[in-house]
Amino acid sequence: MPYRKRLHIAPTEDWSQPRLQFTWPEQVSSELIRPVVLFGSSPAERAKQTGVPERTLRRKADRFDAEGMASLFQTGSPPAPRALPPAVRRAIAELKAEYPAFRPHALARICYARFGRRPSPHTVKRVLTEEPPRPRSRDGTRPTLRSPMLLSGGWPPSASMRTAGPSEVSRAMGSRERSGCTAST
Repeated sequence: MPYRKRLHIAPTEDWSQPRLQFTWPEQVSSELIRPVVLFGSSPAERAKQTGVPERTLRRKADRFDAEGMASLFQTGSPPAPRALPPAVRRAIAELKAEYPAFRPHALARICYARFGRRPSPHTVKRVLTEEPPRPRSRDGTRPTLRSPMLLSGGWPPSASMRTAGPSEVSRAMGSRERSGCTAST
């Protein structure tokens, strides 16, 4: 005969259809494990009665023994222990943008040197597909939307030029080019 964790006592009540009367999920969990915890029924017997997997009943009963009633209440799922931290994900995307020739294996080694954690090359590939690197221009800066005034050498000194139409803007840009201002990109 297999070893039983709990003392076997005959149940005092018939719980053939208790689910219909429950209003809270905690009640369902409580009634699932009640015969196992209180009366020492085996989880295998209770699994046959309820249709819930035996392993689930064992886990719930063990958790109830360790934590008490608090184990019946669902808590938020803990963060995945293998999830890559956001800082590492950002670093991978930035490194790939800065050095497009680097392969996933090299990026993983750099992450190990920087963060002490080496993701697999497959993880690096997945991060790059989820967070594609931002393109960089030839001088290494990120491309931005630039106003024609800024490209022509700066903002005009007059506030009236800020509300000027396209013809005035092109005239101002032409006069700046004639006066020696060059475009800086």
